[in-house]
Amino acid sequence: MSDSFIYGGLGNFNERKTVVSSGKKTLAIKIVTGVLLFALVCEAVIYLCIMPAQTPVKITFEHNQSFSVQELYQLLAIVPGTSWFEFDSSEATLALLTHPAIESAVVEKKFPDTVAVSITERIPVAMTLMQVGDKLESVAIDKNGVLFILPDTAGQADVPLITGLALDNVQLGMRIHGSYRPLLAQFEALQKLPQRYLSAISEIHIAEKEYGGYDLILYPMYSQIKVWTDSSLDQRDLEYMMVVLDVVNKLNENVTEIDLRYGSVSYRVR
Repeated sequence: MSDSFIYGGLGNFNERKTVVSSGKKTLAIKIVTGVLLFALVCEAVIYLCIMPAQTPVKITFEHNQSFSVQELYQLLAIVPGTSWFEFDSSEATLALLTHPAIESAVVEKKFPDTVAVSITERIPVAMTLMQVGDKLESVAIDKNGVLFILPDTAGQADVPLITGLALDNVQLGMRIHGSYRPLLAQFEALQKLPQRYLSAISEIHIAEKEYGGYDLILYPMYSQIKVWTDSSLDQRDLEYMMVVLDVVNKLNENVTEIDLRYGSVSYRVR
């Protein structure tokens, strides 16, 4: 019996070594890729789920002029620690609109933890005196006739004081009678003029007519004479009133009132 030797050669051995080495590299790449994917998934879960669910919501306020941040937070009545997921934007919008001085509100949730609140405040065109609770309050009126109290930080509005309004069964947030809307529109137009005509009048009294409608009694700021006009009050009417006041004061110092209704001028003396 003779011994036999099998010689495969170095070529096959090197090929096997290369295959094993390549397989290890592929496995390593798969492991690294898997770890990276797992880390990305974990980060996505934290960003998409955990942060919005656990991080207290951050609220930003836009277009806010008169309200303090504390006042708006009180209106929203947010429970401390409320998360972005728990925050109800519809409920927040309704809560803001409960304040009569806020005309509209937009509450927008911005992922992952922010809420942007934008409010439009009512702009007063006149003021009046109204019983609120057990006190007589100075109440603002906007162009639509809505009654509201200006926020504490707003300061006093430079608008005319109206008295004599029919305010029976009317509360804050409600509208005054529609018959006054044309007058409010005239106030709004006058306030847009560069001349501050209305600042020359301390009070405008509504004098209701017996059979409907109303006239106006104007009390000029720097005169003891009261002026009667009809319900129309524009730039031309106020300029005419000032001219008449100047002329009458020069003619007779004892005049107590002037009547500009009916297309003529008449006056009464003491």
